[in-house]
Amino acid sequence: MHSPKILVTLLAILWAGMALGQSSPVKKFMRETKRADRKNVTKIGVGKLPITIAKWFVDDELKPLFKHIKKVRLLNTESAEAIDGDRFDQLLTDLDRIGYDQMIYVRESNTKVALRMLGDENRIRYLTALVYEGDQQTIIEIKTKVSLDQLSEIINRFSTLNKPNEKVDNPPRV
Repeated sequence: MHSPKILVTLLAILWAGMALGQSSPVKKFMRETKRADRKNVTKIGVGKLPITIAKWFVDDELKPLFKHIKKVRLLNTESAEAIDGDRFDQLLTDLDRIGYDQMIYVRESNTKVALRMLGDENRIRYLTALVYEGDQQTIIEIKTKVSLDQLSEIINRFSTLNKPNEKVDNPPRV
């Protein structure tokens, strides 16, 4: 009599575990790229502790920015074989499919630059910059919990660094 409840509970736990265990398209892309070409690919991940320690050594103006960064991933390649244009475009499509918003996309001859954001109504959870330039590609993914108001404040602060008496009336909104 209890076996259907146990079976349903086990299936629910397994399903939840699989859903939580799925990695982001960027993380998967970075892992596959690094495996395919270890010689020409640099992959770096920085967690919260190193970011917190780095905050001790940066100028006071940059500290608010570091406060909201939880993790940074970087992938840089210097080989045309590491990432072809089709794989790069597929990554952009995958990001769109799971709900990333396109902030910037520039394409000129063999160069593509994209900036994507994943968040909810007032918070940015992931900010991803992707640059494809023939034989060199760079992807930076920043995990953050910055609100749009906090981001606006940070932008305003940076825009007035060299102009201490001026204030930006309308800082850019994301």
